[in-house]
Amino acid sequence: MPEIRVVVKIQLLSACNAGLDDLIFMWFDVESFFRRLFSLFILPLWYRLQPAFSCALEDFDMVQNMPTLSEALNDFLRVRKPKESTQRLYRRILSYTVADWMDLPLGDISKGQILDRFREKSQTAPSQTNIAFRVLKSIFAFAIRFYEDEEGTPLFTKRNPVEILSVTCSWNDERRRVRRVQPAQMERFWAAVQQHQHPSERDLIILLMFTGLRFQEGARLRWEPVDWENRALTGIPLKQGRDHVVPLSDFLYTFLRRRYYRGDRRYCGKYIEKKPTDYIFPTRSGTAISQGANYYLEIGANCGVKFSFHDLRRGFISTALALGIQEITVKILVGHAYGQNMSHRYGVLNLDELRAPMEKVTAELLRQAGVREEARSA
Repeated sequence: MPEIRVVVKIQLLSACNAGLDDLIFMWFDVESFFRRLFSLFILPLWYRLQPAFSCALEDFDMVQNMPTLSEALNDFLRVRKPKESTQRLYRRILSYTVADWMDLPLGDISKGQILDRFREKSQTAPSQTNIAFRVLKSIFAFAIRFYEDEEGTPLFTKRNPVEILSVTCSWNDERRRVRRVQPAQMERFWAAVQQHQHPSERDLIILLMFTGLRFQEGARLRWEPVDWENRALTGIPLKQGRDHVVPLSDFLYTFLRRRYYRGDRRYCGKYIEKKPTDYIFPTRSGTAISQGANYYLEIGANCGVKFSFHDLRRGFISTALALGIQEITVKILVGHAYGQNMSHRYGVLNLDELRAPMEKVTAELLRQAGVREEARSA
């Protein structure tokens, strides 16, 4: 098609030393004018703004695809597969600390928000706040490596924002707990335990005292994995995800045999008969004793000894070390992680080799409790 050229006649009036009759006629080619305008102004402006527009579009797409904290937590638990109790702990502690962030995209959670919230929660619960933000740090570290777009480009390109707590040295100091039932307190403590009216609660405390097991490990024990022939508790799931075997001392063997036969399966008899249970220490409803049970406070008040379930574990370990039992043996007895020491990693002791140290610790704890020799097997 022939090129159509539009010519516009524009009249301009010269204001410089010219009268009204002095007119200057100028002819402009409109196409040429706009070409110059585009090349001199619009094109350079586009070149400058185009990268910003592109980044804005990429950021918009990234925000659209960025998971929320709740979604990242679900994926973290699905992929890592921690124990159910650990999953409940993570959800509970995050709901306490950052409940209003759960629906926010991860990219919207800034370092400043993390620092402010950490300092706010630390005023009332410093240890719990430390745990919550360690969990949050793990979720961000997971998200940085896990979430990608279709081309394999990470969706989350920022550094872990929880690292600001380390940069600013904001983590709360946590003192190592050292409380345990002292040897001088053991006799009245033992008397208070024996006087407790709840058979399952009373006997669970005795088991924890003489095995060093964690509360959940002891409370959830069942009769089926008890190896009567080899005198051992087997298949105890540890928090590291492996199974643990505990040799039974003569005292513990007699104690569990008596509970099994006399049982105290007759504990709150009518309740257990209506709902059979395989737990060694059942509640009235036949379930395992909950960690939220605070009956230990009643026992502590009766004897004037403050203690927690974990204090019994510390007492067992401290007694074993005081008797000169090797550290690796103590770790194996209580199911501790071995660490990086080569002798700890490769040292393996069988049940018979563990039985003598267990008998030694049991005898010392019974001596501290003032239990006479003839009463130990009664």
